[in-house]
Amino acid sequence: MGQPLVIEIADHRGRLLQRTRLGPGSCTIGRGYRNDIILDDQYVDPEHLEIASNGAGDWIVTDLGSRNGTTVVATGQFLRQGLLQPGQELRIGHTTIRVFASDHPVPPAQALGTGTGLMARYVEPKRATAILAGALVLTGISQYLGSSSTQSFAELATPALGLLLLAALWATAWAFTNRIVAHRFRFISHLAWTALIVVGYSIVAIGIEWLEFLVPRFDWSLVQVGIGTGVFATLLAGHLQLVTDWTAARQWRVAALAAAAGLVIVGIIGQADWLDDGEDTAAVDRSPLKPVSSRLVPSSGPDRFFDRAADLKAEVDEMAGDDDGGAAEPAGEPDPPDTAAASDAPGGR
Repeated sequence: MGQPLVIEIADHRGRLLQRTRLGPGSCTIGRGYRNDIILDDQYVDPEHLEIASNGAGDWIVTDLGSRNGTTVVATGQFLRQGLLQPGQELRIGHTTIRVFASDHPVPPAQALGTGTGLMARYVEPKRATAILAGALVLTGISQYLGSSSTQSFAELATPALGLLLLAALWATAWAFTNRIVAHRFRFISHLAWTALIVVGYSIVAIGIEWLEFLVPRFDWSLVQVGIGTGVFATLLAGHLQLVTDWTAARQWRVAALAAAAGLVIVGIIGQADWLDDGEDTAAVDRSPLKPVSSRLVPSSGPDRFFDRAADLKAEVDEMAGDDDGGAAEPAGEPDPPDTAAASDAPGGR
């Protein structure tokens, strides 16, 4: 008998459908119910392949005259009959057949309650605790550096605790969804992922704030919107990885569509607010000062400063004239005497 082999059946997206260990004798693969391995693939024949030992210790794969044939993935060539070896991949219809030796190594078991892929790197309790602590500390530091007055510990901690509360509510909603779909709560995992995204976006926001200070003439709002949309899509993709068993591509597609829809809704709301306001307000640079050398700060010459000051003075004078209703009288002209009052006075004629 040949070397023990295990074959994996995967769909056209590479998702594993089943594993089968080849036993003594032969094994047939096809769509018919008499086969040892039954495939749900309309492009596979009822009896498509046969795998059998040749008595010399090797496994031979034979195409049983199928309509669409059998393809060797590595070379793209059709196979009628050939030697089946570990590491080989065959394609029949929309199904991929992967061949492994029975002693093929597999990773150790994963602990219950943890995610897979990217999620497994941070959902452990120690890492989750470190991420939450880092988010709180970073929020407090950002609050301290962004204030020009002395603040107490309570004033510094209040925004951080508020942010933690919002993240906890968001994670709770996803944890209940996780419970309904996958029968696991995973609150700590969702909270850690939310905190990690908040920390990442906070660092990006600080970077954009510095760019706005150093290059004030460039409109960074579109850059910030684009980055914010990408961060939100990443946040959703991570939650979907914990909740669903979708492929990574599908998770990212759904997350990207949801983030784009959210961006459109926010844009519509913002446009409506702007139309309701009805005022054309001038843009004001509100970026906070930074502790950098004056040589790095963009500046203008004195002439531009005085020209701008003259323009502002003219605008203020025009606004003051509009407030008075245009009824202001020229100064320096004395009021005419009241003749009636003068005739009633003593000695008047």
